[in-house]
Amino acid sequence: MTSATQPTDHGPSRRTKILLGTLAALIIVGLAGGFYVNYRVNRFVDTTFRPDDTAPQTQFGETPTVPIVAQATVPPTPIPPTPDPRDPNTPAPPAATATSTVALAPTATALPYGNSPIIRRLKENQRINVLLIGFGGPGHDGGYLTDTLQVMSFEPKTGVVILISVPRDLWIQLPQYEGRGGYWGRINEAYTVGMGKVDRNDTNIPYSKHDAGGKLAMKAVSQVLGIPMDYWLSVDFVGFRRFIDAIGGVDVNVERAFTDTQYPNNDDADVDPSYRTIHFDAGWQHMNGERAIAFARSRYSPEDGSDFGRARRQQLLMSAVKDQIVSVETIPKLFGILDALEGHIRMSFSFSEAKDLLGWGQEQARAKRQFAISSGVIDGDRLLYGAISSGGASILLPRAGQGNYGQIQSWVRDLLGLNESPDLLGTPGTPRLPGVPGVRPTATR
Repeated sequence: MTSATQPTDHGPSRRTKILLGTLAALIIVGLAGGFYVNYRVNRFVDTTFRPDDTAPQTQFGETPTVPIVAQATVPPTPIPPTPDPRDPNTPAPPAATATSTVALAPTATALPYGNSPIIRRLKENQRINVLLIGFGGPGHDGGYLTDTLQVMSFEPKTGVVILISVPRDLWIQLPQYEGRGGYWGRINEAYTVGMGKVDRNDTNIPYSKHDAGGKLAMKAVSQVLGIPMDYWLSVDFVGFRRFIDAIGGVDVNVERAFTDTQYPNNDDADVDPSYRTIHFDAGWQHMNGERAIAFARSRYSPEDGSDFGRARRQQLLMSAVKDQIVSVETIPKLFGILDALEGHIRMSFSFSEAKDLLGWGQEQARAKRQFAISSGVIDGDRLLYGAISSGGASILLPRAGQGNYGQIQSWVRDLLGLNESPDLLGTPGTPRLPGVPGVRPTATR
């Protein structure tokens, strides 16, 4: 009796081999993709954020010393004194813009967050002031002269956010840093003075250079506004354009129609020194990145070409960006936003702080907390006037006198709801703690 014939083992079938090969390929691609994502994130973190092992440093202003005479183009027009219980010589502060209320859009799942320095401050209901900085960037003549200086002041207890625009032509004594600065110049020079010498075409300037620029800019703005600056964030024109496009554009309610016949065709006049005409109608308009930056930068329209008009437009644009971010789900667009901003944005937040802020914001969103946002521009009629420096530059000076920022600081404190002390002016240019007139804190966190 013969035994049954056993089937011959020919190994895995062709289908099995294909499946195994496909699975192996997917694993390799997945690992490679994971490594690439990790590489991209790490590269973005290293070039964008303050190192996690360093503490944030709040910056305070310095008192101006000997002023350089600046000749006014026209004598400042007298302002009738307005009765004020704090200082009878201080003009009544211009009103802030209408306050809007927003609520953040929560993600599908909660985002965990830790106890980084920014979170500890939020939990302790400490006011946080962030300096927002915009400039041309690499490839531009004067690429790090700031085109935009805005302070975002957030009061955690009340949920109130106030934006304050600082005119770029304001004439100040630039703070000193590593032997640089210490002279009188426009406030928009502070960032580039802090950075020191850099190659105008270098697209890989170390974070440390930007950090030095941000710190000096914070000191300069604190000197004028009389409030400490806790963090800074800077972005160049390319990054701003790409960011607006990455979030799908913004809707802006243009307050007044204007036409600018001298808008540059190229950010770098060495490439193309010619101009073109741009026009904006009044009313709601959807803007992509290119259109948005033209709206923010336009300087020569007869209808709205002043430094103050431009500051107001920049605040409208910031409000529109805020509305777009909170109205759409930004997490799926994260890598598009990273692509847009990589190499174009820097900040003094650490990566842990930025991540924790996102988680904290989502916690507020899930609690359906609303935030009130308003803005103010330093009034060019009541607080500043146009002048010519000894070197022939068009500048802005405080009506109270060169280097005397007392009226501006009182206006800022009114805007922020901080004017509770009867003696607020103290030493010109010197930030004060509430209730301690003329005292400049020296400690940093």
